[in-house]
Amino acid sequence: MPPTYAGRMVFGDAVRAADVAAAAVAAQWMATACDGAPGTVGSWVPATFQSYARIHAPEPGDDWWAEYRDLHATVAGVAGRHTSTPDSVWFAIWEGHGFANATPHIAWQAPLDGLPAFETFSLGSPFRRYVLLRGPVEAAAQLHDPGEPGSFRRPDLWWPDDRRWFIATDTDFWSLYVGGDEALIDELAASVPTVVERCGADTFVNPED
Repeated sequence: MPPTYAGRMVFGDAVRAADVAAAAVAAQWMATACDGAPGTVGSWVPATFQSYARIHAPEPGDDWWAEYRDLHATVAGVAGRHTSTPDSVWFAIWEGHGFANATPHIAWQAPLDGLPAFETFSLGSPFRRYVLLRGPVEAAAQLHDPGEPGSFRRPDLWWPDDRRWFIATDTDFWSLYVGGDEALIDELAASVPTVVERCGADTFVNPED
C-alpha cells in the first residue's frame, strides 16, 4: 500500500515508504558511496561506475514541465532495461522542496513522520536530508507532491536494488547525472531528446537556473 498521511496519498500510487531495515541498508550504501569532492558528480553519484553522463534538461518553453516529465519517462524506460531489478528502485526526495509544511491539511514535521530519511553531500550545503521511497523504475515519471496529484515531483536520486546505475538531480540543477555501464550511457545518448554529455565522477557540477 502506498504511504499515506492525514488520509492523503504521498508522492503517488507507484511508490511506498520502504521497510525500515531495507531502507537503512540502502541509505548507508548511498551515503558512503557518494564520497566525491564537494561540488563534483561524485558527490551525488558513486564513483564506482564505468561511465558517466550529463543529460541536459529541455530548453525553456511553454510545455517545459511536461517535457521534463517525459524526459524522466524516457530515461526510466532505458534504465529499466539495464537492471535485473526494474520493479525495485529506490527514490530519494529532498525534504527541503517545501512540501513538508506547505499546506495546513498536511501538518508534517521534519523529518516526515513514518518515512525514513538519510543525509548526503550536496552542492551549496554540506548535507541534505531525503525521504527514501521504493517502487518500479517507471515511478520516476509518476511522482507528485503530496496533495497535488497533477504536479510532477522529480526524484532527486534514484537507483535500482542491484545498483547497476545511479541517477541524480538536485535543487541547484535540472540536468540528470547518470552513472552506469557503457551500454546504458550509449542507449541513453541515442534515446533522449536532449543533449547528452560524457563526464566523469570528478567533473564539477555548475548550478543551473
